[in-house]
Amino acid sequence: MAENFTGKVLFANGFPAQNVLVRVFDKDEPGKGDDDLTINPGRSDREGKFTVRFEPSRYLDYNTIATKEPVNLPWDLTLTTHTRRIPDLTDIYLPYLEFRYTFNGRRCIHTAFIVPFQTEFRLPEIPPFDFKPSVHGFKFVNHFSGYPLPFSIPNLPDLSSVGKAYGLCGGMSSAVYDFLLAGRSIPSDISTPTQGSPLHKYLYRRQVDTFGALGDYITKFAQWMVLPDDTILGIQKRTYDEFEAIHAKLDDGNAVVLGLIYVSGRDSWEIWNNHQALAYSYSEISATTIDINIYDPNYPQRDDVAIRLERVPVGTTLIPGVPPRKRTVLGFKCSQKIGEFDKNIRGFFAMPYVPIVPPLGL
Repeated sequence: MAENFTGKVLFANGFPAQNVLVRVFDKDEPGKGDDDLTINPGRSDREGKFTVRFEPSRYLDYNTIATKEPVNLPWDLTLTTHTRRIPDLTDIYLPYLEFRYTFNGRRCIHTAFIVPFQTEFRLPEIPPFDFKPSVHGFKFVNHFSGYPLPFSIPNLPDLSSVGKAYGLCGGMSSAVYDFLLAGRSIPSDISTPTQGSPLHKYLYRRQVDTFGALGDYITKFAQWMVLPDDTILGIQKRTYDEFEAIHAKLDDGNAVVLGLIYVSGRDSWEIWNNHQALAYSYSEISATTIDINIYDPNYPQRDDVAIRLERVPVGTTLIPGVPPRKRTVLGFKCSQKIGEFDKNIRGFFAMPYVPIVPPLGL
C-alpha cells in the first residue's frame, strides 16, 4: 500500500532549502541497483517542506530459477525447462531519501536513511552570504584578562610565568560566522566580555570546538611549527595544497576558519602564539599573487586585513619516463597585510567548523 512521507529539508545552518527534488529508494547490497520506490516525488517549498509518495512493497527483489517439469502430467512426461520468479528472502528493507538540488550552479545529490521519528534533514552545504568584518565582526579586540581555563587556578608554583591574558581567536572567528548564518546581528559590546559571562562561555566553547574532538588540530599546529619553510616537504608546499580545498569553499560563498602559523619550532615552542582567523573571500591580484580577505579578531572593525600569497618554487620532482623529466613544485610564501603594515606568516590550514545557533540573550 502506498504511503506518504512528509518532512523538511534544510541547509547545514538551519535555513530552508527550496526546490529540492525528493525521492525514496531502497538500499540494496553492493552490485545491485537500489530500488526506486517513488510514485510521486516531492519538491520542497519556501519553508523546506516536502511530501513524497512511495510504495514500500517495491523494495522486494526476486530471483529467477530454472526447473525441469513434465510437459503435461500425467499424459506427457517429457521434461521441459520452466523459469520461475521467487522472492529473495535475504532482501532487507532499508529505505532512504534522495535529495537532488542545484547549489551555486552545481548539481548535487544527498541521501539520508529514513528512521523513526525523524522528519528534518540537513544538506551539507551552507547558503552563501556576504561578509564584512566591520559589520559582522565583533567590535572588541581579542584580548581576555585572566587565564585560558574555565576555572580559577590560584597558588600554583611558577604561576607568574603564565601570561595573565589570552586570546579566543578561533572562538571569535567561529562565532561571527554562527551569528551570520543564524541571521542575527553580532553583539554590540565594545569591551571584551568578562570571564564567566554568557558571551565569554560561548566564545570559549567555540574555541575548543576548533581544536577537534581529541585536540587533533592542536597537534597539527605543533607538527606544522617544526616544518621547514621552502622545501618540497615544507610548510609553503603544504599551504599550497591546503588552499585547493579552501578556495573551493570560498568559491561556494562559504567562510573558512584558518589556523595561521606564526611561530617556528626552531625558535620557540609557544604554540599559543599562533593564531586563527576567518577567511571569507579571495581575489587574484596577478598570475602569481592571491589575496585572502580575513576577519582577524586582533583587528576589530577593519576590512583591510588579508593574507597575501605568492606562488614560489620550492623544489623539483622527477617525472618517470625516458629520459626522466623534472617538474617544478610550487608553494605559497605568505604574509599578512593589515592596511599598510605587513606581518610574516609561515603558512596556514583549514580548521573544523560546524555551525551552531548562538545562545539567546547575547
